[in-house]
Parts: sequence; structure tokens; C-alpha cells
Amino acid sequence: VTSTLLQAFGEICADDVDYIDGIRQWMLLQKQSTDWGNSSLAADAVYSILSTGTEWLGRQPEPAILLNGKPLDYEPGDINLGYFRKQLFADGDRLNLSIDRRGAEAPAWGAVYFQYSAKMDGIKAVKTDDISVEKQICKLDGGKLDRKATLAVGDKVLVRLVIKNSRDLQFVTLNDERAACCEPADQLSGYRYADGVGYYLETKDSATRLFFDFLPKGTHVVTYEVSITSPGSYNVGIATVQSQYAPQITAHSAGSILEVK
Repeated sequence: VTSTLLQAFGEICADDVDYIDGIRQWMLLQKQSTDWGNSSLAADAVYSILSTGTEWLGRQPEPAILLNGKPLDYEPGDINLGYFRKQLFADGDRLNLSIDRRGAEAPAWGAVYFQYSAKMDGIKAVKTDDISVEKQICKLDGGKLDRKATLAVGDKVLVRLVIKNSRDLQFVTLNDERAACCEPADQLSGYRYADGVGYYLETKDSATRLFFDFLPKGTHVVTYEVSITSPGSYNVGIATVQSQYAPQITAHSAGSILEVK
């Protein structure tokens, strides 16, 4: 429907290129996190984008990428698409990265990923404007949830994963790392349905993984039950949610320590 409307606006408002280009950019942004459907629908969407608005396939000026005030040495991996990927090492120093792309008419996208090692209880929750996840561990006591209860061997615990996304997303994965003392009550992997969404749950040795075909905009709560098997102090692990279409749409919960008496 959107591609048909874009072609119609391209005929009616051909002079208003800023308006037309806004629709084209919106379509591309939607493609970052959702599926365009079958080949026929995808071809129709591509045609509507390329046949309207300003010329996006022409040669565009290269972006000025500065690292600590010096030009970054890079070569596009794909000459036609201009895509490239470069790995940088901080080595304990702070990196100052700036990108300037003035004078270009066609849109472009990029992302910066920061990886580091840290103690589990020192990891803070990270979220984006598109998605966030919170992990809660609650003791099951007579059907009531008590988040401040002292845990002991044999206790039943409910793990609550609260996902908030501000846009519709397709093909989303959630990897929840479990503490070593937690044994999942449901050992079998399979399709589940809860809180208005369907997902495939996979139980691994050290983590529980969830795969969502479609995650509509809103707040979703997913739970699963575990049993406490041994005493001690354990790293709880973090829950990481990520869009497989757009890896930059990702978030993870905070790390913590679980004490079992």
C-alpha cells in the first residue's frame, strides 16, 4: 500500500521532492526492522523508491570520518553500495569519532558497536530509543512474587523479562544468561504464546533463548521458571535483545549477583 501511495504522490506532488524523499526514507527505515513480504511486494517497493524523488543512485561525496581529529583510513568493501566495516582498538584510551556527510543527497546509515570485558555485577543496563529489556528475578512463594526474599536451595524462582519497543520489529532474538545454580523447570524447547506474542523458546545449558517472528510496538512480559540447585554466590547473567534485521537495535539488562543460602 505504501509503495502505491508513494507512486501516486510522485505523480501528484512531483515538485515537492522533500516530501517525496521523506516518504522514501520512512520506507527504508521500516525495512531496517520489518519484512517487505514476498518478492513481488519487495520489487514493487524498490521500484517506487527508485522511480520517485531525487536521484539517489548517482555518485555521492564520500563522508569525512575523523578519528581523534585525523582522517580514518578505510576502503568501501562494496563499491556499488559503499558499505564498509572497520575494527578499532581503544587500548585503554578514549576514542573520539566524528562523521560529516554534508553535500550528499542520498541517505546513508551506520552504526558503532562497543565491546569490552567487565565483571558481571558491574554491567549497567543499556537501551536504545527503539528497544529496552529488564530482567527481574522473583521468588515463587504461595503464588506470590517476592523480589526481596532470601533464596535457598530448592526454591522456585520466576525469571521475568520485560521488553519495551517503540516500533514494530520482526525477527527479534532474546538471549538470557542463567545463573549456574538455576535449573529451568521446562527442559523442552518449543513454541510458546504469552502476553499477546508468540515466540520459540530454546533451553540451552547456560542460557534461555527466545525467537520472535513479530514483536509489535508496546511492553511485553515473558516469564519462565527455574529451581535453585546449590548454595553460594552466583553471577545472574544479562538478558540481551537484538533485531536480526538491524543489529544496531539492541539492548541488554544490568548484571547482578545472586546469593543462595
